[in-house]
This record gives sequence, C-alpha cells and structure tokens, in this order.
Amino acid sequence: MDNSEILTEPSLTCSYRAHKNEVNHVQFSPDSKNLVTCSNDQQVIFWEFKGNLEIHRSYRLSGHKDIVHCVDYSPNSDYFISVSRDKTACLWRLGPDNRPNLEPTIYNCHCSTIRSVGASPKGDYFCTGSDDKSVKIWSAFCKNKQTALLKGHMNWVRCCKYCPNDDQLVASCGDDSCLFVHDLRVYDGLPSKKVTKRGIKFTCLDWYPNNKNLVAISSHDSCVRIFDLRSDKALQYYNAHTGPVNHVEFHSSGNYLISSSDDGTSKIFDILEGRVLFTLQEHQGAVYCSAFAKDGKKFATVGKDSIVSLWTSNLIVENDESLIEDNDQDTERIARRLSTSSAKDSTDSKASNRLTANKKTSSRLSLDQTVDDCGQSFVNDEETSKDPSILIQILTQLDLLTESLSSLEKRVGKIEKRLDNHPSI
Repeated sequence: MDNSEILTEPSLTCSYRAHKNEVNHVQFSPDSKNLVTCSNDQQVIFWEFKGNLEIHRSYRLSGHKDIVHCVDYSPNSDYFISVSRDKTACLWRLGPDNRPNLEPTIYNCHCSTIRSVGASPKGDYFCTGSDDKSVKIWSAFCKNKQTALLKGHMNWVRCCKYCPNDDQLVASCGDDSCLFVHDLRVYDGLPSKKVTKRGIKFTCLDWYPNNKNLVAISSHDSCVRIFDLRSDKALQYYNAHTGPVNHVEFHSSGNYLISSSDDGTSKIFDILEGRVLFTLQEHQGAVYCSAFAKDGKKFATVGKDSIVSLWTSNLIVENDESLIEDNDQDTERIARRLSTSSAKDSTDSKASNRLTANKKTSSRLSLDQTVDDCGQSFVNDEETSKDPSILIQILTQLDLLTESLSSLEKRVGKIEKRLDNHPSI
C-alpha cells in the first residue's frame, strides 16, 4: 500500500493578523487548548481556542520594551515565559481559569539580547540563551534567582532547550557552529558533549521525544540534521530548503519533523522514510517558526508577514511505542533505523523539492520503493568475493531493511484498522 493513499496533506484552517509586525515564535500549551505568539511589535498574545482551531478570545500582553524573540510553556501549564531584545524575561503565570495574569514577573537576565528560552520538564526552572554568548538557568519561583551559568559558546546563542525526560540536561546552539549539551550535575559550567560543524551557523534545535541521545538541528546553510549525540554524527541530513532554516521541531509521535525557512516554506519530513512529505507555502516572506500541538493533530506557522496560520496536520498521531524509548539499546535501534533512510535522503530531498514546487504538493515513498531504493546501496557479487567483510555489511543492511519494513507494515496495519472502523468509509 502506498502511503500517498493514506496521508492527506495538511489543511489550512484559519489565519489571523493580530500582531502589528513580524511574528517570531509560536508555542502551544501542553493541553493543546491555548497558543502563545510573540512579535517585533514588543507584544505577546495569548490565544484561547473555543473548538479545535476556532479562536474564542485573545489577550494582548505588554511587558517588554523591545522585540520579543521567543516564548515557551511550562510542561505543567502553570506559566509561560517570553524573552526579548530588552534583555529581560517575562514570566506570565496562569490563573485558575487558565488565563494569564496581566502583570508578569520580570527577570533581568542578560547584558545583551535574549533569543531563546526553555522551561524544564518539571517547570521549576527555565534556561535562557543570549547574544552575550551565555546560557543561564533561572528559578521559576524566585525572581532573578540564577542557579547556573553555562559556558562554552564563542558567539551568539540562538537556541537552548531542556531535555524533555532529563531535567539535568540542557542543549544549546548558535553562531559559533557548535551544538553543546550541558549536564547540570557537573558544576564547572562547561559542556559535557560538543558537536561542531565549521562555518555553519546553527539556528534551532529540538530533542527527539523522550530520548536524550538524538537531536534535530537547523542551520543557515538551508539544511536540517538529526544528530546522534553518542557518536557526534549526523544520522540524517536534509538539504531541502533554498534559504536559511529558522526553526525545527519533532512531532510528538517521533515519526515526523517540521521546519521553517527564509525561503517562505514549511516542510514536514517523514524521518522513518527519510524524505519530505509536504511542502507548505502559505506565508508571504520568511517563515520563522512552525510548532506542533502536543496532541499532534494541529500545528501553527508564523513569519515575516505578521500572520498566525493554524493547520490541521492530518498526520498519524499515534505514538510508535517502539520508537519512543530512552535506553542505550533502544536508542541504538532507533539510530539504525534513521540511518537506513539517511542513505537516500539527500537524493530524495532534492527530488522532493522539484515535486513540491507548487503550493502544498506531497511526495511519499511506497513499501516497494523502499526495497528498491535500499537495494541500490548493495554491492555486486564480484565485489563481495574480493572482500568477505562486505558480505557482513550486506547482511547487516538486510537486517535493518527487514526491521524498517516490519515497522512500516505495523503502521499500515494500524491505519487499515482505523479506516475499517471509520463510519464514513
């Protein structure tokens, strides 16, 4: 069965122009019922949904005195945070009605522009990344209480995030071509892991769901990469955009990734198949951020045109439990599966760009095509006879291919069962 017969392209549900200038970032609440955006107009807007994607009301929050670069929600929905070029972070607490207080708690965090903020998994701390080349950890309950200073960067820090299932790990990246992972249990403030790509400015990162060894990262060279932090190697590499990639984020299922670029598009990747699924071109100008809701059923895109667009994802939202694991054995298995698709993703990405030149055109890979494409990487019999080790490599590739096909068959089976039970089919 061809996946193109299963998935339908995301549908634009509605668009809103509430900000007066470029919208830099967007974030859904953990329960997917609210949305927060921030803008060059110095304001944060809290959006309240009435139905699935119908806006019931919105609140315009004025706490900053300059461009607001980033927002993030606490996992327990107690508050959200915004950071700005005014060098401050505003913590907006939510009341019993789940609406924000109009007066934020203001943190004087850095001596230069703050570009990123991330709440810890328990919500008791948050991290900030700044043009002053530092990442700092703050208490969410004690105003201006700094608990750690993370060193190492030699240029602007573009993004910093807590690991979703380990509140002692913080990753950061920036203009110095470095991806750092800091272990807060180590008190010297220096990174415990480092990935460097010379000459490449990293713009954003995201942890693979519930796994501390896999990270996606976007960059100014129009590329998206997925790194295995244990080996410091890229498992997947997508050269799918034609402009700098500003933001990248995993779907909660672990099956998909969404990116946003200066080329005016957002792209959704199927990382198990190693290719672009959909190219979305709705905004006029650069897209700065695309964020999935936690339920996986919707996502939002924002950009230079000041518009907030809300989409129905139409993706498979069930978690693949065989993927969302966090131990060395399972991480190794996930890494092998992603590497299997990475052998063809560079060619596939370029082909997908040609196929998706028109607005919202999709490109997918069938099960039969998977076998054919992976088979192209096998060597011939003459080469095998010269080097017995090649036979071992072939057998290893066959095992990986069998595992990948088995996973795809399980996904197809789930979809077929769901379609059989659908009353309208």
